[in-house]
Amino acid sequence: MVTNFKMDEIIDSNSHNPIFNTHSMLDSMLDSNAAHPRNKIISLNKESCKHVRYIILADMKMTIREFSHEAGISQKTLSSFFRGVTTLRTIERLRDFFLNFDLGGNDTGKNVRNFHWKLTTSEHVQHAITEVAATLTALYETINESNELGSPRSILGPLQKAQLIALLEAMLAALKAPAIDSKSAGGFFNWLGRIAKRGAEKGLEKGVSDSLGNAIDSGEKLLSELASQPSITDLDKLI
Repeated sequence: MVTNFKMDEIIDSNSHNPIFNTHSMLDSMLDSNAAHPRNKIISLNKESCKHVRYIILADMKMTIREFSHEAGISQKTLSSFFRGVTTLRTIERLRDFFLNFDLGGNDTGKNVRNFHWKLTTSEHVQHAITEVAATLTALYETINESNELGSPRSILGPLQKAQLIALLEAMLAALKAPAIDSKSAGGFFNWLGRIAKRGAEKGLEKGVSDSLGNAIDSGEKLLSELASQPSITDLDKLI
C-alpha cells in the first residue's frame, strides 16, 4: 500500500523553514504507517521522498554522500528511500537528523550553521535564565504527568513525547553553562512555538498548553537578553 502525501497539505505556506517542514513531513509518514513493524519494507509517495533529497541538496547544502556520513545512514538505504521504498526505522533516523539540524545541532565540516555563543554572566541574563529554568521545569513535569500526550488521540505520539522530554532535559542542562548558543536556543523555543500552534489548532490539554506558553514567553525574554551580550568565538577561553 502506498501512502500519499500532498505537499501543499504538509508544507505550511506561511512557513519559511523547509528543514522543519521536512521534519514534520517525516513525522506524518511515521504517524500514517504506525501500524507497521519498524523493519518492514513499506512504500511511500515517490515525490515526497524526492523532496527530502532536494532539501538535503538545496537547503542543507550537502551532497548525498556527506549527508550519509553525517546522518549515519548508508547511501544504499537513502537511495531506496528516495525511490519510495523504505522502513519506519529509516524514516525515524531521517526525522531525528532533520530535527537535530533544525535545532542547530549540526556542525559539519562545511560549517552549514554559524553558532552564536553568548556569555551568561550578566545579572539580567542570569535572572532570565532563572525564569526559563522554572518554566521549562514546570513544562517537563506537566508533560511527564500528562496521560493524553503520547496517546493515540494526542498531537504528539509516544516517540515525539520522549523526544520533547529529552530536549527539555538538554536545554535545562545547557542553561547551567557559562555561555549559551543563542542560535540553538532560538531554534528550540521556535520549535516549542510550533508545537503550541499545532496544539491550538488540533487540541491540547490546557495544563500543557499553559506550560508551553509560559516557557515560550520566558524563552523570548532570555533570547532578548542574550542578543545584547558579547559573542564568544573561542570557547577555550572559558576554561
